[in-house]
Amino acid sequence: MPTAFVLINSEIGSEEDVLEDLRKVENVQEAYVVVNLASGEAC
Repeated sequence: MPTAFVLINSEIGSEEDVLEDLRKVENVQEAYVVVNLASGEAC
């Protein structure tokens, strides 16, 4: 079975709602929240 990693940009604070909705999608076996709090400046 193919594997894919998908980056979804969401509004701050909506991560858990997006995760819950993703887990309801047929054939989605795993879903995780990964947060990047970078300000956009080069580190």
